[in-house]
Amino acid sequence: MVKSIVFVRRLAACALLMPLLASAAPWSRSYVIEWYEPAFYYGTQEGTNAPGSDCPAGTIPEMDWRKVLKTSYRTDAEVEKILDPENPQRARVGGIRGPDRENVYEKPWVVADPGLPAVTGDRAYGFDLDSNAKTGFKGLGFGGQLNGASGIDNEYYRAVGCLMAWRSPTREGHHAKYVNDGMRDGRYTLVMVISGAAADWRNDPQVSVGFYTSRDKMVKDANGAIAHDYTFRISPDPKLQSVVPARTVNGVLETAAPTQIVTRSLDRLPLVLKDGRLRFEFQPDGSMLGFIGGYRSIDDYYAEWATGGSIFELTMHINIPAYWYALQRSADGLFDANTGRYTGISSAFRIYAKPAFVITPNAREQFTVARLLSEAAPPEPQAMAAAAQGQSSESATGVQVQGQGRDGPGRRALRIEPAPPDRLPPQTKAPPRNFSPVQSRAER
Repeated sequence: MVKSIVFVRRLAACALLMPLLASAAPWSRSYVIEWYEPAFYYGTQEGTNAPGSDCPAGTIPEMDWRKVLKTSYRTDAEVEKILDPENPQRARVGGIRGPDRENVYEKPWVVADPGLPAVTGDRAYGFDLDSNAKTGFKGLGFGGQLNGASGIDNEYYRAVGCLMAWRSPTREGHHAKYVNDGMRDGRYTLVMVISGAAADWRNDPQVSVGFYTSRDKMVKDANGAIAHDYTFRISPDPKLQSVVPARTVNGVLETAAPTQIVTRSLDRLPLVLKDGRLRFEFQPDGSMLGFIGGYRSIDDYYAEWATGGSIFELTMHINIPAYWYALQRSADGLFDANTGRYTGISSAFRIYAKPAFVITPNAREQFTVARLLSEAAPPEPQAMAAAAQGQSSESATGVQVQGQGRDGPGRRALRIEPAPPDRLPPQTKAPPRNFSPVQSRAER
């Protein structure tokens, strides 16, 4: 029955779109993102935990819970009670391990840095964000081969690339599978619209790339793969959309200059990439593969996982305070002259997209020109609304609290407090040459 509804919907949408092609851009392509993950390089061919050139000691193991829960106010017997599988309390009190009973997810700086082993390899996916070929990694192409590029900035990979959450061959990461399976099962949908002005789409200096969300679920084929050429209505959420100026050169889509890229992140918050870049290659089967990258706020990175608390610590083998220290230490972009610190960290994401039809929020027109949309959208036609029964009407965003929401268990409403300046760890990257700490203090 569901397949019949989707098929009818698809036919109805196609019928609506046919007379509109004359008003389309000179060329336009649209896609649904079917897989999306941090672009991490896995330095071995074995399993997902084996030692490799990226992480010589292998994937970081689960922390010693007995050690981290033992405090001056908690006895060994109380620790054992918390860890008793017959009386689970870890999700409730696992973060209460500061010296004065602070919640370390809200105040990670109250405990000493537990340490987080970093990637030691010399190659990575991503972009040269600071235009300095002498710093960063050797560059990798989509298939993992060295591509001759240098100065690749992906400090998020260096900082956390040995974590079980992401470390693995492509599309095999523990957390990558969790969040992508949720997306592919209907939690949210991401679409892209690419439009250009030149007669030759392969070499077009004026291309626009739009990133949007949709409430329409992806459809799987008989093998469980995401089917192509289905129709998706745009959800005009201004917090989760962006239009990126780009170009095509010999059939490769790339940004012409640094820009800002905004879409939905893997863990529910908006993904805002400053000084952003993208590069995509069109495949013979109509699909598209590529990367987006830029500097992302370390506060956003931390907030996403801190809200997962002890559930994330348990399932992803991460120590949340160690994660906070690693982000603070490794930040390399978005320098704040008032604090004398970097507030963003270079990152890259790998994207797989399949061809799709993307239509306006009211389902009346094919969306062929990438542009920003306001949140207010005309009501859907009655026929399309009826055909869409069973589709999710939940927004892609929203506050997730413990035991609720569709972004996974363990989400809590936290009040993450800023660290006192004297508790912030030194940063690896030196401040810009023209930065004057004395002047900065005077201005404050």
